[in-house]
Amino acid sequence: MRMAGTSGWTRFREAGPPFISPCRSPMADAGRTRDVVAIVDDDPFIRAALRRLVLSIGYEVLLFDSAESMLSYGAAAELFCVLADLQMPGVTGIEMIQALSERHPSLPLIAMTAYPNEAIRQRALDSGASTYLTKPFDAAILEMCLSRFSSRHGS
Repeated sequence: MRMAGTSGWTRFREAGPPFISPCRSPMADAGRTRDVVAIVDDDPFIRAALRRLVLSIGYEVLLFDSAESMLSYGAAAELFCVLADLQMPGVTGIEMIQALSERHPSLPLIAMTAYPNEAIRQRALDSGASTYLTKPFDAAILEMCLSRFSSRHGS
């Protein structure tokens, strides 16, 4: 499954409120716990598409519509990973990544952007991003990143 570019998101609709939105899977409803991936993106259509993608890979999802809402989330240390857009209004993804990496040094942080360039990539990595993805990206790439974090953390 290849994620569409920004213009391809029009068919997706955001489920639930545009702020912190937990998404549960049938596996979690059956009493089994799964790792939680936080998705931080100001675009509701991208959040919805990424939510479906991450759920299909086998993770629980929390949605955040801004870096500020992610930074105010009280249980960030319990997350498996954060998938964050870099270009957001207010606090940027890079600023959020830097703050999260200082607070939770072992938390994997994936920076993503639709406007890639080498300077932004380097700033994201220097700020504490574990890896950097350019949109659109294949589901297999995201799954490989998450698997690498899983094996690194013994999940």
